[in-house]
Amino acid sequence: MQEKITTHDQESDLLNSKLMTIANNTVSSGLLSGRMGYCIYFYETAKNTGRVEYSNAADRLLDHVCSSLKKNRVWDIDNGLIGIGLGINYLIKNNFAGGNINKILKNFDILLFKMLIFPDKNKPVDLFLKVQLLYYYSVRIIDQKKGSNEEFIFKELIFKILNSFTQFSDNFFEEPLAFSLDYRLPFFLHILGKLSKIDIFREKIKKITDEITSNILSLIPVLHSHRAYLIFGMLSLVSEFNLNLWKKHIKLLRRELNINEMLTYEFFDRNIFLKDGLTGITLILLAHNKRVEDNEKIEFSFKYILNRIKASETWYYLMNDDLFFKTNSGLCGICGISLLNSLNN
Repeated sequence: MQEKITTHDQESDLLNSKLMTIANNTVSSGLLSGRMGYCIYFYETAKNTGRVEYSNAADRLLDHVCSSLKKNRVWDIDNGLIGIGLGINYLIKNNFAGGNINKILKNFDILLFKMLIFPDKNKPVDLFLKVQLLYYYSVRIIDQKKGSNEEFIFKELIFKILNSFTQFSDNFFEEPLAFSLDYRLPFFLHILGKLSKIDIFREKIKKITDEITSNILSLIPVLHSHRAYLIFGMLSLVSEFNLNLWKKHIKLLRRELNINEMLTYEFFDRNIFLKDGLTGITLILLAHNKRVEDNEKIEFSFKYILNRIKASETWYYLMNDDLFFKTNSGLCGICGISLLNSLNN
């Protein structure tokens, strides 16, 4: 039986009332700290509680996000158009919003197309932004009709990005000093696996995989949390190709993975949020366990992690300091923590 987060209705109502006020006064439209993230939170909350006021709040936030698109020239997942596009895609695929997904996301696709094909000469598209774009297209191409113009365009864009990965600098493989979902390597491997699964440029992806194999096999991340993240990324490709050396390295990483040491020493009171904390690693562990057999699952206690979060100094300040609550209230803050329950279910 899965462990669940339980909260008192009165406490939840008060928290959501505060979040609604903050969301309505938020300037940013972004996914992790802006209205797009709050929109997803309130749609999920409405589904879980049956409360129409939350879906109404989400509708208003979505209208505001859509009306502000023309002014947005930030590109990344965290705060920019890529994240907003992924957020709207999530809402449509989960029946929170209706309509033709290609028509709704047409403006996003045009803006991102121009950014990739006609980059600013003074600010070229950097490597990690290309990885984020590749993720966006790996999500979007799934919904395209076979043989359509849209599928052709997305394939051309994906191929253009894949071709740009001709040489990887050493820092592409570098592990961040503390746990981060922005650890480039496992995220990149996960995307390549997604594209391979839907039979997009498998030969090109296999060639990239062969080129980075020596780098992969020399890596044992210092942090146990990053070992778990790297295993997750590697599995995305191992499930698509016969990578025997990768399989052996995954076994090595599993042997060197200590979940207790990870949770005890790698996450402190401040590390409870999505991008760099307990919420983020929990998502990785849940996603990992969904794709492997029972004997390969990473055993951990969801209840223990929840208790760690609620016993932390950061949680205390969230509950007792209005300014701190406001600063850390989006998907990268308390909304992300609260959504762990529905994801766990």
